[in-house]
Amino acid sequence: MRRGGRARGAAWGSALTGAHPVGKTTILYRLQVGEVISTIPTIGFNVETVTYKNIKFQVWDLGGQTSIRPYWRCYYPNTQVSG
Repeated sequence: MRRGGRARGAAWGSALTGAHPVGKTTILYRLQVGEVISTIPTIGFNVETVTYKNIKFQVWDLGGQTSIRPYWRCYYPNTQVSG
């Protein structure tokens, strides 16, 4: 176990939320593959694992359309928000 009770190799969770279209998916894939790739609007969500300095992050990219926003709360119970 590592400090904070997280098992070695366990992924930290993160949710990308924001208005449509601000580049959430572009940021996610830039972090994952190291380059900007062409994307289409996210309908629903994308989930990817990103590794940075031996830390794994499970990143949820949540679609930003107005009709989807009420569902964002379902993806981040028990989360800490910083900003």
